[in-house]
Amino acid sequence: MKSGFLIIFLLISPVLLNAQFTWQNPLPQGNLLNAVCFTSKLIGFTAGQSGTIMKTMNGGISWEKVESGTSDNLRSICFVNSITGFIAGSTGITTTKSLRSVFFIDQNTGFVTGSGTILKTIDTGTSWSNIFTISNCQLSCISFVDSITGFAVGDGGVILKTSDGGNTWSRLSSGTADWLLSVFFHDLNTGYVVGESGRLLNTHDGGLTWIETSGGTTFRDLRSVCFTDMLTGYITGESGLLLQTADGGAT
Repeated sequence: MKSGFLIIFLLISPVLLNAQFTWQNPLPQGNLLNAVCFTSKLIGFTAGQSGTIMKTMNGGISWEKVESGTSDNLRSICFVNSITGFIAGSTGITTTKSLRSVFFIDQNTGFVTGSGTILKTIDTGTSWSNIFTISNCQLSCISFVDSITGFAVGDGGVILKTSDGGNTWSRLSSGTADWLLSVFFHDLNTGYVVGESGRLLNTHDGGLTWIETSGGTTFRDLRSVCFTDMLTGYITGESGLLLQTADGGAT
């Protein structure tokens, strides 16, 4: 099965976006940010509406806009090393499913997820096979801890887990019915999930139990979460929202 949804293969070059109009307030831009990904404690990227890509080289203190070459809604971003990354967008889809999230374990093996489906590629996205389907659910995000352990989240509070590289998936209890939009795990035990209306959950037992904490907002959807170590993490959301924690998500 082949699907032609938009994937941008990134070999990053810090080319700033030149446009006739530029954001003055808020700076550096105000588009909705759907995704955040860090390749180290200092270097990170965000992606969002209108082809928005931003890069930080100082741990999120300041951000610069990067030319994406598209005006499409960019929904997900994933890096496999310090220079090679993938972005999934909202147009160019030839499958009947709406795909929202991309995650690559290495340059060849990757996963995408969307309207109740998970697809897998082993050839850098040239071809895709459907490996999992769940009815009446919009899956929003997929993320792997290693080559065999991964998680996916979606609406209705759905959290899925695989321990065999995506061949089989089991459902975990999240304790909420809200739409969960992003998932990130440090290791096999410690993970975070964010979602609509400022929903923020964390687990310390591999997803068996989830604890709700404050994300600092209850009226804006939290779209993406990423940590660079056990203490330092970032969340993106509506209206250019960008949050940082330095204490493992306590504040």
